[in-house]
Amino acid sequence: MAIEAFKGEGFIVLEWPEFWLVRMEDNFGTKTAADLETALTTDPKLTGKNVPFIFNAITCERILPQEIRSFLSLKKKGINLAVVGSSAYVQSMKESGVENIIPYATSMKTATTLFGIRYKPKVDADLINPFLEGSIKVIGSQIGESLTADKAFLIKEPVPSELVGIIPLVSPIISGMIALEFTKETFLKIASKANGANYTELTPEIELYAAELTNMVYGSSRMKVNENGYSLQQTLPNILKGGNMGVATAARIAIGVPIKTSLGGFTLTIRIDT
Repeated sequence: MAIEAFKGEGFIVLEWPEFWLVRMEDNFGTKTAADLETALTTDPKLTGKNVPFIFNAITCERILPQEIRSFLSLKKKGINLAVVGSSAYVQSMKESGVENIIPYATSMKTATTLFGIRYKPKVDADLINPFLEGSIKVIGSQIGESLTADKAFLIKEPVPSELVGIIPLVSPIISGMIALEFTKETFLKIASKANGANYTELTPEIELYAAELTNMVYGSSRMKVNENGYSLQQTLPNILKGGNMGVATAARIAIGVPIKTSLGGFTLTIRIDT
């Protein structure tokens, strides 16, 4: 689990077991760059571990001169660092002529390998809890009741489901998906109560409601997840239907959380692929 070690104006430093993650909230201004350099070289919490600093610049469109100066200054002071950026940010590094001086990557997996670290994606409370809270809040609000969750479990066999709303998880930290997995009976009851109707069969129109619910859960949870350092990007939902979708079983890591309603239960699934 990432631990917040330092928070400055425009950046947060998160402690991971084998590296520091510097989450850039936006491009650095001159003061932010100076504050960051001071923190990374003098703050006792940040200078006591001989591990690299990985700068997460995924939300920035291009590298600015003050960022180049700050990164180069940190390197001269012995700070081992790399930058994770979008393709546009990396392209701007190349245009600035610093790509051979400042190590860079477009994913956390690649960035950690620059330092000989074997990236180990995981599903922890920083990722699970915001999506669980979002699911309970969104669907509870839709049907007008308080929902409860059972204990999370490691998925080894397909979760029994006939309609699944899914949305990809795309970030420099992880890739995977979240899903809301419903049986036909439970989904029709939830959709009927939420929409003040009496649905007895799945139609293309009502099936889209599963995607809508998933999108609302994602939107409700994304900001909190990103506060924990994941930098999730905005993505679009989709649906799967049929018997025993098994959308999580091929993943490297897949966690399911059963959620109870008076209309029946459904499962929040979080899958990590890389």
